[in-house]
Amino acid sequence: MKKIKLLLSSLLLMLIGLGGIPTPALATDSPVCLTAKECLPLAKQGGAEAQFNLGVMHVNGWYVDRDSHKARNWFLKAARQGYAKAQYNLGIIHASGDGVPQDYKKAYDWFLAASKQGYAEAQYRLGLLSFAGDTQNYEDARKWYYKAAKQGHTTSQFHLALIYQEGLGTPQDYREAHRWYLKAAKQGHVEAQVVMGVLYDNGLGVEKNNKEVWRWWLKAAKQGHAEAQFGVANRYLNGLGVEKSIEKAIVWHTKSAQNGFAGSQAMLGMMYYAGWHVSQDYKEAHHWLLKAAKQGVVGSQMFLGLAYINGNGVPQNYLEAYAWMNIAAAQNDPKAKINRDILIKQLDPASLREAQKLSAKYYSMYVEPFNK
Repeated sequence: MKKIKLLLSSLLLMLIGLGGIPTPALATDSPVCLTAKECLPLAKQGGAEAQFNLGVMHVNGWYVDRDSHKARNWFLKAARQGYAKAQYNLGIIHASGDGVPQDYKKAYDWFLAASKQGYAEAQYRLGLLSFAGDTQNYEDARKWYYKAAKQGHTTSQFHLALIYQEGLGTPQDYREAHRWYLKAAKQGHVEAQVVMGVLYDNGLGVEKNNKEVWRWWLKAAKQGHAEAQFGVANRYLNGLGVEKSIEKAIVWHTKSAQNGFAGSQAMLGMMYYAGWHVSQDYKEAHHWLLKAAKQGVVGSQMFLGLAYINGNGVPQNYLEAYAWMNIAAAQNDPKAKINRDILIKQLDPASLREAQKLSAKYYSMYVEPFNK
């Protein structure tokens, strides 16, 4: 499992790299009327909820034609009466540029209007705009996340914890980060559950506790989180916080590998190649080693080269062997360097040039993208 700073840095990049704010489905719950026929007379009489519902109907094409212009007009009528959900939806429309020029300033103003009425989702959006917008302001982000988080808004709890974890606009405080991660994790936020495990694994804001690591990663793993599945597998493999079980370790590594996590793909590949805790199966080993190698795992690239040298699970092929060994050697794998130099002596000049060309192709595909 990655160390805390690497994990959190990846989460920060995910947030900062948005380039805009997400545009979720519009809020739709309102009991005043359920069809256009019911809502239209109420809306014309100035009923804000009916106006809001008509807007939603035009957004989705329910009972009426899909029409973003009419939707926006009905939301605007309701919003001007102070209807928070309509104000929020106008914020979403301006942020996404749905039928209007994208305008984060107008989006911010409508989110602000809804936020002042305590609408948690709007407060979260203000936090996100402050966190990752053009005018980045971590203090404002923390303020709005906190308002939404107090109302139980799970994603705001997670983002607030992240701010305390990284010390963004506030002193770094692992205990406060843990407090908010815990709230989000208890509500099923999968990334919060993963980070809870990382905190307990590293003793950040809490005492180290292997049982708690396993417990939180298991919760995330059961939600399909591939890296958590990898962590659970290794906990079973080494008996950390849970009774050792090779069978369960293989089950969880397989789940993680099938979900695309390179660490588990590499582990399964090496296990099947060496016959470690499983029946030796070179074809199965090649299947997983290739997937991991294509994700930049150096050890798997070296083992693939070895498989092609010996014809284990694949036809013997020195060109392929050299191509994989060379890119692993370029990343300072000592065994790969030795094997590559041996291969050079086995290849005639024309074959070596062809192998080097193939290796350069693999380097651009399976090394460079993972070094950025």
